[in-house]
Amino acid sequence: MLITVFTPAYNRGHLLHRVYESLCKQTFRDFEWVVVDDGSTDGTRKLFQPNENETRSYENGNVTQISRISQIINENENENSTLYTLRSALPLCTFRSKNSKLGTDSTLYTLNSKLKPFPIRYYYQENGGKHRAINRGVKEARGELFLILDSDDTLPEKSLETINHYYQQIKDDRSFGGVCGYMAHHDGTIIGRGCDMPVLDANSIEMRYKYNIQGDMLEVFRTEVMREIPFPEIPGEKFVSEALVWNRIACKYRLRVFHEVVYYRDYLEGGLTDKIVKIRMTSPIAAMMTYAELNGYDIPFVSKVKAAINYWRFRFCFISHRNLNGTQISRISRIINENENETRSYENEDGKGRYPKLRWWWNWVMPVGFAMYRRDVSRYL
Repeated sequence: MLITVFTPAYNRGHLLHRVYESLCKQTFRDFEWVVVDDGSTDGTRKLFQPNENETRSYENGNVTQISRISQIINENENENSTLYTLRSALPLCTFRSKNSKLGTDSTLYTLNSKLKPFPIRYYYQENGGKHRAINRGVKEARGELFLILDSDDTLPEKSLETINHYYQQIKDDRSFGGVCGYMAHHDGTIIGRGCDMPVLDANSIEMRYKYNIQGDMLEVFRTEVMREIPFPEIPGEKFVSEALVWNRIACKYRLRVFHEVVYYRDYLEGGLTDKIVKIRMTSPIAAMMTYAELNGYDIPFVSKVKAAINYWRFRFCFISHRNLNGTQISRISRIINENENETRSYENEDGKGRYPKLRWWWNWVMPVGFAMYRRDVSRYL
């Protein structure tokens, strides 16, 4: 298996058919689709349940494959317009309950016989945030490459084919952690900008601060790299920026960046991007960790100042929202210790735990960070 296409799902069941359709249209077929449901309450799980004639059931954390796909006619479209849900009368034979062993991988047949099948695996877990879902997806992945496809996004038809083309060029060079392509809106407007080189070999930090590439990009890392450098899981927090992990990977691995669109993204109301500041305010340790580490990298001075300001911006959130019990403090201290090679940390004021901290000479930006914190409180809390 070359590519694991991974989708973290949280109350976006009504959009998953778009993801599925775009995967069905891929010209490259050596991939699997892994879905981790991060505690959805909108019925997403029902899309992946066995059909009513099957007597087996599953509990939290167990795995099944999509058992049916049905073709439905969208009443709001013309008679020739078709949508696919994740249900059909075509059963799959593989299912694992809590006490049974996983059988032989079964084949997913779509209603379009011209389309070759691809494996689909679904996992459910209690709500813990996208980063925990990613860690679970990486754990379960069987592909060499790990591609994160959000539940409200899609892939162009030749996306995986293009990714495979560039990956084969660097596959045997272990200094590369993967490949990276451009994103665009569904109307064709390219999101990433700043570098017009057809091919560029650079790590994620160099991409942003040396070659001035701006906007979201599609980083597709080797699965083993994602396992080597996972997302930290901080008790009581449900958000960790992908930039934190991508920057850590950049300290060891580079990417082959190609100037082709391989991902379609639109920023929907209610998504993470739409409310990112408020989310960071409720996950201040992860935010502090991200900006403290960014401040320490070899980046332009202006970028270091911005990182320091944002560090203090969310440091004040930590001060005002750290009503933690002893167990949480102990677990947070352990996580900070595990990340100490990347993040400089100190005992907090009451000596009961640790938190990421900047060098003392960056205290001069504290008033600016406090002003931004007060503005955030008035806007979002």
